[in-house]
Amino acid sequence: MLDITQTGHVDRWSNLKGFGFICNHRDDSLIFVHYSGILGKGTKNLYPGEEVKFLIAEDYRGKYAYNVERLHSWHD
Repeated sequence: MLDITQTGHVDRWSNLKGFGFICNHRDDSLIFVHYSGILGKGTKNLYPGEEVKFLIAEDYRGKYAYNVERLHSWHD
């Protein structure tokens, strides 16, 4: 795990599938994010363009975001 907080914005999100991708501001890479990696209570949806902070982990499938928190949300 990379325990360095990253920032980025939501590139794509599917409410139906419960996952999407975050564009990492550090290197413009796309990082997978599943709804279970979003912090908070209630419905865990993200919206394209939302600014977020997150941590990155990696497993056999590749890198993914966890501990995802909104920085600026206009949907809450």
